Amino acid sequence: MNLQGVSYFWKDSENYGPRKQIGMIAQDIEKVYLELVETDSEGMKSVNYSHLVVPMIEAVKALYSRSVGIEASQAKEIATVKAELAEKDQQILELKIEKDREVQMLKNENDLMKSELCKKDSYYSFCKH
Repeated sequence: MNLQGVSYFWKDSENYGPRKQIGMIAQDIEKVYLELVETDSEGMKSVNYSHLVVPMIEAVKALYSRSVGIEASQAKEIATVKAELAEKDQQILELKIEKDREVQMLKNENDLMKSELCKKDSYYSFCKH
């Protein structure tokens, strides 16, 4: 819909006054809401603005409905991402625990090998003197 607010001055300022006016282009409204525009005997178009209330209410309702749908969709997406993040956090925790076990096992093996080497020859720097 290509309706937009405009400001203008009447060409016939003697009959309509010199003050700046605000409104909409009647020809644009006529394309969408023919029943809201009247044309006088001289071809001058005028808009019955009070009848724009109903289309505006319907537009607001449509926008509200759309925003509620978007919010629901985003809430669902956020919940999914949070669940995926929690799962990844759990996987990271499990990997850390596994890594810590492997490191401890390697340290134990290393200590055992050092101990055995030191029994055979205490020359190595890691042997306690």
